[in-house]
Amino acid sequence: INLFIKTEPQINSLASSLFVSRSLLGGQDQSLTFNVDSLTNLNKALLSFTPLDIRGNLRIHLNGNKIFDSKINSGEPTLVNLPTSFLSNTNELKFSVSNSGLLFFISNHYTLKELKLKQEFQKVNTQEVRTFAISQTEKDSLQSSRLDFFVYCNSLKLDSTSLKVFLNENVISSQAISC
Repeated sequence: INLFIKTEPQINSLASSLFVSRSLLGGQDQSLTFNVDSLTNLNKALLSFTPLDIRGNLRIHLNGNKIFDSKINSGEPTLVNLPTSFLSNTNELKFSVSNSGLLFFISNHYTLKELKLKQEFQKVNTQEVRTFAISQTEKDSLQSSRLDFFVYCNSLKLDSTSLKVFLNENVISSQAISC
């Protein structure tokens, strides 16, 4: 018997590099698209990247919703939470930078490297089917029965615990199962 609830990560590469800029003469925004296979089992989604050449604020929109607008440090890996409420089956991330303001002769820009999407899915197996047989004599003399089972995973350190199955208050099965 293998009953469990666990989190399973999935990491996808979105782009090896990306450049965005904005100046008085215009800007260069970038967009990336990605799919989410199962929104119902998705616990969390994160965007990771490393900024290299930076000036100004980096802005990120997810499906038209602003999720990030900040200056970040060059060379430091960055994680951005992608709110699951903004996600759909097909998604667009739009990257841009802030205007240079009064310093109109300067170009704001970002070079991002190793853009990756980490999705954490909840994998659930809450059912297991087992069959057992009783003799015809037991069946004929049966007036009522009650089947109970209990699983206790009291510690995150335990890899397994016992599953005890009772029929009419008698143990009919005792097995080790995964927590």
